[in-house]
Amino acid sequence: MSIQYSRNTLTSFTAFGANFPVQAEMAALRSFHKQKGAQSAHDRAGFDMIHTTPFAAGLRVDDMGAQTPVAIAPGTSVLTLDGALPAEHLYPGDAVITRHGARPLTGIDHVTLPAGTPIVEITHNALGGRPERDLWLPASQRILVRDWRAKALYGQAQVCIPAGQLVDGEYIRLTELAEDVTGFALRFGRPEVFYGDGVELASADPLNVPA
Repeated sequence: MSIQYSRNTLTSFTAFGANFPVQAEMAALRSFHKQKGAQSAHDRAGFDMIHTTPFAAGLRVDDMGAQTPVAIAPGTSVLTLDGALPAEHLYPGDAVITRHGARPLTGIDHVTLPAGTPIVEITHNALGGRPERDLWLPASQRILVRDWRAKALYGQAQVCIPAGQLVDGEYIRLTELAEDVTGFALRFGRPEVFYGDGVELASADPLNVPA
């Protein structure tokens, strides 16, 4: 399956990014989230996420909208039962290592990320020993964070948040693609967290949100 995004679909993230303190220190980041009215998952989502899936319980609702691209970059090394494989070498049925154990891929979408797409560059070891090498992700790709950042920014032991919310302007930088790139969105039939270059990344599966 191939998905294409135009510049128009990136408007919501661009507006968000314009207000993001890219060059700020961590104190400014904390102030930003405080001003945004960081609340519990229940308050922000309008329903009790605890009763959806264990993975959903760790998620936070963000203000980027649902139309910004979610994918991983070509060349991202994904941990599987056959070892670490580049994202572009994965196929449906491959057994990928997740936080719930080995899970078969039910699908992998080829996502066209146009020039100008906001991306986050994460330097080697910027996330407490991760990633295993320099890595970039679309800014709306969610990362599971389980270190001091989760407590400092959200008051929780762990959160699954868009990469763009981790930008510090030094080791984690917000930039944009200079040319069109094909990314890869991994699906498992249910929300999962898999390992890309050592970073815990959320799959592209939609959450089971109650009506």
